Amino acid sequence: MARFVCLFVLLALTNSIYAQLQVIDSLKNEAAKSSSDVELADLYNLIAASYTPLDIDSSAVYNEMAIRKSLKENYLEGLAMAYHQKSNINYAYRRYDSAIYWIDSSLKTWNQLGNKPKELSALVNLAILNNLKGNKEEALAIYKRGLQESLQFGELRNVIIFRVNIGSYFHKMNEFDSAMYQYEKARQDAESSNDKVWLMRIISNIGHVHWKRSEFVSALENYRETSNMAKDIDPYMMDQSLGWIAMVFTKIGDHIAALEYFDQVSNNHLKYKRWQDAGYVIRNMASAYLLLEDYDNAIDKSLRSIELLAPNDLSVSYGILVNSYINKDSLGMASKYVDLMYSEAIKHSNLESKAEAKSKMAEIALIKGSFKRAKELLTEALDIPVYLPIIKLENIHTNLANAYASLGDSEKAFVHIVKASAYKDSLQNEEKTNALTRSAVEFETERKEQALIKVQQESKIKSLELDKREVQIARTNFSIVVGVILLAALGLIVILLNSRKQLKLKTEAVLSQQKSLRLQMNPHFIFNALASIQEYMNEESIDKANNYLIKFGRLMRRTLENSRTEFIPLETEIESIEDYLELQSLHHNMGFDYEVKHDFEESLEDYQIPPMFVQPFVENAIEHGLSTKYGGGVTVTFSSLGEEVKVTINDTGNPEQNNRYAMKEGYKSLSNKIIEERIYNLNRLENTNARLDITSEESGTIVTLFLPIRPH
Repeated sequence: MARFVCLFVLLALTNSIYAQLQVIDSLKNEAAKSSSDVELADLYNLIAASYTPLDIDSSAVYNEMAIRKSLKENYLEGLAMAYHQKSNINYAYRRYDSAIYWIDSSLKTWNQLGNKPKELSALVNLAILNNLKGNKEEALAIYKRGLQESLQFGELRNVIIFRVNIGSYFHKMNEFDSAMYQYEKARQDAESSNDKVWLMRIISNIGHVHWKRSEFVSALENYRETSNMAKDIDPYMMDQSLGWIAMVFTKIGDHIAALEYFDQVSNNHLKYKRWQDAGYVIRNMASAYLLLEDYDNAIDKSLRSIELLAPNDLSVSYGILVNSYINKDSLGMASKYVDLMYSEAIKHSNLESKAEAKSKMAEIALIKGSFKRAKELLTEALDIPVYLPIIKLENIHTNLANAYASLGDSEKAFVHIVKASAYKDSLQNEEKTNALTRSAVEFETERKEQALIKVQQESKIKSLELDKREVQIARTNFSIVVGVILLAALGLIVILLNSRKQLKLKTEAVLSQQKSLRLQMNPHFIFNALASIQEYMNEESIDKANNYLIKFGRLMRRTLENSRTEFIPLETEIESIEDYLELQSLHHNMGFDYEVKHDFEESLEDYQIPPMFVQPFVENAIEHGLSTKYGGGVTVTFSSLGEEVKVTINDTGNPEQNNRYAMKEGYKSLSNKIIEERIYNLNRLENTNARLDITSEESGTIVTLFLPIRPH
């Protein structure tokens, strides 16, 4: 057996099919020259093992030959190896019962020979097969038995293997504390035995646990450590780790950083002709480009992933194409690819892609005005028994609300508006967490970079070789100077970093909070609007109900759309205010007069302003400034002031002093808590001079807003 070890090692190290076939030919040549049945049994076992990843049928043929030769000579070692290989063959054929039978036979034969390491190796496979077959408790019992025996006989490598497998078992069961305990113990054993191969696998598994716990900073640290270790040991493992680093950045929303890692990994996969691996990574790149709204690159990468992944499930790649073309307003191409997406999902039983395809078909139908068809498709998507990500559920319910609103079913529209809002709240909370994680990752990265720079500087200083006397003097003086400079620099860096991080965290938290506040419309207004629609319907005023519903649906859509951007066309803002005032006037007991005017000479589409600053004050003007006793009106004026727009909200109709005072206090509460914070952040981020002024006069309260305006 020993004379063939070099061939077996060569087989284990090779990565190419051509090289493996060369090894098989060498083994066959050795077999042709051999006259010893024991030697032939060893060779046939090696040939069978060599064929396993290439041709399982040929592996089975040589496995039977190895068994016959071993039985003929009562060669137990050859028989144990052949039984192990026969188990592998049955596993490849997915005959798990037979695979368990033959690995158990191998285990018993190794036990008969007294070869504990080989017996324990067979025990690992026995546990894995039981786990695959669904015998999870039996698998865990075998793992624990193997660990106990490995500890008893001092088989440290097998101790590591069993601990890792026990950890993986608990990991899959979401028992993360138990999984982490086993992984940490295995890590200690791997470090003590200097087993770098197992050590990097264990550290990677620890990273996976942190990932599942949403501890992304720790996961990132583990994946980086694994990739550094794998550079000289296992290039494929290095690429896997770099891929996981990219996925962490994707998860926390840093898509630009993710793309840098994805690009490196995809190039490595293509270099070594790992076509399928490259396809999945390039598909992830397409998804990142889609989220960055770079639709041309998203399309390019999706098409490339389709080339590499065929004939595997291509539904996700087609889905990226669908979203890209919808955003490019190319409905013809979107329709083409959504049909392909749906076909792939059916072909590969991918329920999530099936639901997503129906959702996108509905979105296209909505754009085309086919509201009934859109409603049917969206309902079918929700009926598919599969877990959908929150962002997809939010999209489905938003589109359902629009479909029902367009069909005149206000009650169902409201139900889906509420559901969409709940999902949007969850997404906003997740984004707040991701923003904090991004800041933590950035801080940790910069801290390590500064530490590395310091180490490099110290290394350079130590490497300087000068004359003895000059070295003594120079080193003393230089060390003092450098020490002072480094301390001062490091102190300054720490102060700046801490200040910068705190500022960034606070800004991101406030921006996230303000974005959330922008999305919230007064629930009383929504309920009143729906009540008005119901009242019109009860009075059989169908035309009025439809007109009210159309304006209400348009206002809700604009509110959702405006929340996604920091500046919107001035025309859109004015139209939203007009719709809001009309809806409020229709519901108001006495009604009221209102006017929205501007002095812009050019088209309003040519200008952009920050959204949702004006509406809260209009709402307060109606609520506090108009009296059910005296009536009154609201005037909103947009005046051009060069790089600013002056917005004046003037209400009339409530002459009672105490009411005006209460109204003004109401204004103060609103501006202090929300608007002034938004104005403050707007001025800092956009370098503008937005401001607010509230004055009370006999005729009513006047709110004046000065907001930045920019060309569209």
